[in-house]
Amino acid sequence: EALALVVDVGIGMTQAAPGYDSPLQIASDILQMIVQRKMFQESKDELALILYGADESNNDLADEDNYRNINVVFPLSPANWHLFEEIQKIKPGSNPADLVDAIVVAADHLRRETEGKHGFAAKRVMLFTNAATTFSDHSLKTILDSLRRQDIIVDAIGPTWGQQDEEDENEENQHPNSPMETNGQENGDENSDAARPTTNGHRHQTSKKPLTHQQQTGIRVIGEIVNTTEGTLFTFHEALTILSVHQAKIVKPTATKYIMQLADLKLHICTYIQVKDNKPGIFRLKKVYARDPTTEIKVDRGRYTKDEQDQEIEKEELTDGFRYGTTFVPINKETLDEMKYQSEKCFAIIAFSEANMMRRSLYLGDTVYEVIAEPGFEEEAQAFAGLVQAMYETNTVAIVRKCFSERSAPELGFLRPHIAHDHICMYYVKLPFAEDLREFEFDNLDVTKRNQPNDEQLKCIDNLITTMDLTHADRR
Repeated sequence: EALALVVDVGIGMTQAAPGYDSPLQIASDILQMIVQRKMFQESKDELALILYGADESNNDLADEDNYRNINVVFPLSPANWHLFEEIQKIKPGSNPADLVDAIVVAADHLRRETEGKHGFAAKRVMLFTNAATTFSDHSLKTILDSLRRQDIIVDAIGPTWGQQDEEDENEENQHPNSPMETNGQENGDENSDAARPTTNGHRHQTSKKPLTHQQQTGIRVIGEIVNTTEGTLFTFHEALTILSVHQAKIVKPTATKYIMQLADLKLHICTYIQVKDNKPGIFRLKKVYARDPTTEIKVDRGRYTKDEQDQEIEKEELTDGFRYGTTFVPINKETLDEMKYQSEKCFAIIAFSEANMMRRSLYLGDTVYEVIAEPGFEEEAQAFAGLVQAMYETNTVAIVRKCFSERSAPELGFLRPHIAHDHICMYYVKLPFAEDLREFEFDNLDVTKRNQPNDEQLKCIDNLITTMDLTHADRR
């Protein structure tokens, strides 16, 4: 998806009653939460950041009279730390800008940056504004036709879109003596969604002020743009609630096919990753930046002898070697290939064991695989289901020798049966070989007198346990 984040930084977005957050502050935090989610999910979506009402005019359509004070701060690219920093640097502007012009600039930027590229399933403009800035809608119909032709969806996020005014009035009539609270915080409810802190640690409060005539006009026009492009209107409260919920990374499951062997029985199976330790790529430091951003960084590798001459050695002159005592024994690539273990792809059941023998301390690896019968083999699927049922009823696991390919080292694992409603499968977990186990012996702490706690230390631990005991805590 190509997403243009269009933010109103005009004077109207900075105005807030004492004790309340400004719309610009809330919009900035929502933007940071969006970028964080994209980065942690390693999303392939590309984002652009466009500010209107800014002091600079940096866009491809700007001239002396048109599309002024609209600044493309971050061109369309995958979400990264640079975009996150640009959002944190957002400052209010002092110049007026037209929100319709900002949408036109965003649509033009998406068209230019996606032209000739493949893989974009959708193009979207996300507008952040409270509709307090003046604008012109004289060419709105032409602009809407252009957005429809380009299949660009426009969403809008703001403090309110007028759809809850009647509900707010009813609530005030029911509680005439209650003070004006934030959305979702009537009667000081600090546990409401609006009062919960965002991922940035802020608790947002938005005052309920009556809409000005300009805001009413702006909301009407924004609503027309959003409805015409089949977009969605979100309030700040709704956006914060949605983004505060964790969303798992979406991964397309890919099957690895094997033939399960049990004596003379052969079953076609598929394995899928059920659970895997995720290592987000955003934390892998692969680049080094110079103090001067314009400096080109080049990676240069060299190999030198460890002696006084410090002579450089070419890569072609090197060979692999193994340490034998204090001596290095060289070995060439051909000999090393001949000595490598030769295997073949397999998934063979070599034994069965009681399930309670598979202690948690024996689990290896960072992945659990789900094993199912391969679709298209109905008779084998019935045999697979019978095997799972028998293992489930006898509380048994299967010990498996697994080898991914001819060039892979074989590994040991076990299959645990799983039956839930109409889903029958087995879970595969890697096990250690006997050589992988280590027995460690430790001294008995009771033997040494200095390891014995005194009465004061025992009393401190008793108090700590009593303090942390929640068994009889009052439930709210």
